[in-house]
Amino acid sequence: MRHLGLALLLTVTLGALLPARARGQAPRGALVILGGEPGGDSINTRFVRLARAAGPGPVVILPMANADPAKDVLARTRIFQSLGVATIALDLTRESAGSDSVARILGQASGIWFTGGSQNRLAAALLGTAALDSVRARYLAGVVVGGSSAGAMVMADSMFTGEE
Repeated sequence: MRHLGLALLLTVTLGALLPARARGQAPRGALVILGGEPGGDSINTRFVRLARAAGPGPVVILPMANADPAKDVLARTRIFQSLGVATIALDLTRESAGSDSVARILGQASGIWFTGGSQNRLAAALLGTAALDSVRARYLAGVVVGGSSAGAMVMADSMFTGEE
């Protein structure tokens, strides 16, 4: 039953990361979906292992969901760096999510992690931006994308936000 639920969850989540025009293309990346922070050692180790397999780039941490992103960045940075991977944190606004420099950083990532908080904040910063297009492209190319709490919810086709 647990595996059935996980399979159903993964089926639902794949739709959000894939743009409609690319849904026919099989993604080469992996999703790591964590219900809440900070996750167990096995989940964090698996994420880092998948990131290393994707290439030598850093793991990019996207903390915009949290009202206090510095706290999440520090916690995630410690976890990932203790497992031997470099990190870059990008606390994006809607304006900065469209910049070429952000797209270049995401384009070099071997892993992308969305922190928890409010999925409304993530959506407000990313929907319709070059940064989100970069995340999708990297996922299709083989990069691992992970998230916890709101960072997991944002990967779904539909998400509960508390607003109609």
